[in-house]
Amino acid sequence: SSGINAEYGDRVYRGVTNYVTSQMGEKYVTPPVVTFEAILEQSSPISPVVFILSPGSDPASDLMKLADRTGFGGNRLKFLAMGQGQEKAALQLLDTAITRGQWLMLQNCH
Repeated sequence: SSGINAEYGDRVYRGVTNYVTSQMGEKYVTPPVVTFEAILEQSSPISPVVFILSPGSDPASDLMKLADRTGFGGNRLKFLAMGQGQEKAALQLLDTAITRGQWLMLQNCH
């Protein structure tokens, strides 16, 4: 069969990481540290920011802190956990956020 045996997946990952580090350097295997401030600086009011998250991560508390620091806290930051049947609510919240200059975080968009 093709592919990597699941029981050896961690060994392959370590091996590839070690090889890339030795041949190219640590910077090619170290994930970048990105701050919410840097994300905000690179964003614009007309384009969304999309977070592709690893399992278990949740940027909500960091986003709330950033919103507080930048004047978008409290009632200017809205959250909606997406699920079946939430499309209409999401569109309404998006329309309101655009009109009122709010931030909207749609969670679990999969």
